[in-house]
Amino acid sequence: MRLTLLRLVLIARCIVSLGLVWHFQSARPSTPPAIVTAFAPYAFIDGVVALIVAALAMSAAWRKGIAAIAIGGAVIRIGAALAIWYGPGIPYFAVTLVLYVGLLATLGFLVGLLELGEATRLWGDAGWRPLSVLLALEGCATVLLAIVAFFTTPKPLTISHLLVAGAVLEAFAVLAVALQGVAHPRATASARAV
Repeated sequence: MRLTLLRLVLIARCIVSLGLVWHFQSARPSTPPAIVTAFAPYAFIDGVVALIVAALAMSAAWRKGIAAIAIGGAVIRIGAALAIWYGPGIPYFAVTLVLYVGLLATLGFLVGLLELGEATRLWGDAGWRPLSVLLALEGCATVLLAIVAFFTTPKPLTISHLLVAGAVLEAFAVLAVALQGVAHPRATASARAV
């Protein structure tokens, strides 16, 4: 039962990511304040759903790394949304926006490393399956996007495209987890024996 609920919540998280993609493609925000305003609600919802995923993953005996990735992403997304909503003019003042983006880039870099680490562990347990490949791609993309965000000042249109690309990769990775599942290797081995 928990496994089915977990997969449904993962699919809901995929839908949230695709909702962000749809919203950015239809609204086409073109200024930093418009981008941040459009991003905040999706970041908050995705963060809350990621916390639910983490709780269900731990209770369903899925890999702890998947739960850690969900928790790390949730904290960053919820924190980002709250900072946008309650922060002192983040999208309107260059100094606060640069500090905010720098902090998010640093945290995103760490989550990307966590994703790469879990992809490597999955590869060690089961080989390069679609899940480990997608998680590795998402980890590489997260690290690369964090480096670009930290060291450059991209144009607003580039920021929109990067957010859309990240949301698409996340949607595919979450969907792969939902469809394939990542039970602990011992649980998988005992399931095969039955």
